[in-house]
Amino acid sequence: TLHNGMDRPPEFEYEFGIYTGVNSRASNGIGVSKVYAEAPPNPSSLTNPAAPSSFHPELAFHFAYNYGGIDVRKPSDLEGGPFRFSAGVSATWDAQPASLLDLAMRVAPELLIKVGGFHALGVFYLGLWEQAVGDEDMALGLFGGVAQLSYVFLDMFEVSARYSTVSILEEMRNDARAWADRQIAAETDPDEQAVLQRRYQDTGRLLAEHEVLLGFDVYLLGTTLKLQVDGGVRIHERSDEDRHDGLVRTQVQLAF
Repeated sequence: TLHNGMDRPPEFEYEFGIYTGVNSRASNGIGVSKVYAEAPPNPSSLTNPAAPSSFHPELAFHFAYNYGGIDVRKPSDLEGGPFRFSAGVSATWDAQPASLLDLAMRVAPELLIKVGGFHALGVFYLGLWEQAVGDEDMALGLFGGVAQLSYVFLDMFEVSARYSTVSILEEMRNDARAWADRQIAAETDPDEQAVLQRRYQDTGRLLAEHEVLLGFDVYLLGTTLKLQVDGGVRIHERSDEDRHDGLVRTQVQLAF
């Protein structure tokens, strides 16, 4: 990674890096694999540890303008103070993406505002991918974003709200359905075909996902030790019938 100060970036901030396009964990960046109902690799699994089976370069770039000495290392406004903001954009390009697992390119504008213990954050992104069945090298498949707001009071408590969404465009849904139908039709064993039909039965039906969360944090020892609790609802917008999940989570985080 090349940068001009990642600890506390200057007024004009940049980072440029070359990374591997293969995910190191099967928990982040898995939107494409979920659309195609494919299991992403998990090189960091402790039950079956193994090095990544393939490597391909991914270029990443980030540029931002930081006003008022804003601390961009964390979104919460723990230090308080006058109006500050950071506005930027990031982009990635994968040289050899796996069409069922990886986005070929992502572009994401962002805005972070802090003032008097409040923070507001908004990020929007577009995701392009290579079709598995179609012949387009790069097409727009996903778009989404996240917006969040929080307030820190008494120097150790924080309340927050977050909304996030991701939409799967029709072109990607149709490509995923065509891929699933091709896998089912190619299987000659009736039992295995039944397994594939169950696996791909929902492929192409998910239109979008939305999540609304409320959170409460307690900074027990500043940012070294804190307790986090959040809860909310996740909405799966589908072509047949929407589904809803409720969730409540808590964690104690230790950082040093």
